[in-house]
Amino acid sequence: MVASVTFHRLGDAQGVVLRGNFRVQVFDPRRQELVLVYGGGDGRVEPFTLTVHGSRASLEVAGRRIQAPFRWAM
Repeated sequence: MVASVTFHRLGDAQGVVLRGNFRVQVFDPRRQELVLVYGGGDGRVEPFTLTVHGSRASLEVAGRRIQAPFRWAM
């Protein structure tokens, strides 16, 4: 269960804590796979989908796809 997600825009040190309207479609730390969908609801953050496979992440937001490295350290 995920209690909250903190979303940071580029250069934003504080971030926005999202406490609802998201769902984890896939979470498998052993296979290092994650798919998290945020449906919106907080005007500061647009709906997005975060997809992670191994050390590669893809964030889809506002019709754009941003790819970046990902670390599984918890």
